[in-house]
Amino acid sequence: MHRRILVGAAALALCAGLALGLRQFPRPPADPAPETAAAYPLAAAPMRLRALTWDFGVLPPGGEASRSFEIRNAGATPWTVKHVTSTCSCAAGRLPVKTVGPGETVRVEVAFRAPLHGGKASGHVMVEFAEPESPLFQLTVEAEVRGPLAADPPSLRFGPPAPGARPSRVVTLRNYGDRRVAITRVEAPEWLDVECRPVDETVVNDRPRQTWELIVRANPDKLRPASGSAALVVHADSDQVGPASIPVYLDAR
Repeated sequence: MHRRILVGAAALALCAGLALGLRQFPRPPADPAPETAAAYPLAAAPMRLRALTWDFGVLPPGGEASRSFEIRNAGATPWTVKHVTSTCSCAAGRLPVKTVGPGETVRVEVAFRAPLHGGKASGHVMVEFAEPESPLFQLTVEAEVRGPLAADPPSLRFGPPAPGARPSRVVTLRNYGDRRVAITRVEAPEWLDVECRPVDETVVNDRPRQTWELIVRANPDKLRPASGSAALVVHADSDQVGPASIPVYLDAR
């Protein structure tokens, strides 16, 4: 009996000690109230890039055109020109000043030269200023290159052929000139066979047009290097129309 009393007293003392320790142990802080959406910015800071684009429409192969872009400094500090660079040899930019003052507007002249093959073409000129807070201007000029004889697609690409295979592609050739012409010959490398045949004629804007299909077959056995590139050159019986060049690529690896 005496032993039971001692054990009960010890248990009561242990519980009392635990309760006292829990009251003295620091409680974790309450979870902070969730921050309301109004405390966040409504939008991110504006990006530095400023993109401006001009479409010249249709240009002949090798044709040249230019466009003047306006750049305005709407800030309170001047901008110092750091770089005026182009991403290709078909476009070039010229900025005649070294600084652009607050509230000042300058013009960047962008010259563009169309490639010799048809299809969509574009060039980019980047204008960068030294000040970190200034914008970075990307000036883009683009055009559809189309000669009197226009090919669709403007270039051909053959992937690695299966052994013994002779892959083929079809090119649609259209006459956008003001007169009817005849296809006299098609220059091609020895590993390409080309068949030219006329298709139904169409009339656009009351001008005579003609359409041909070029059936182009590749013979990889005649191609010595691992990969090859060439061009089909289509000649007509008119000097005003001129030849059409169609780049061709074959990967025989």
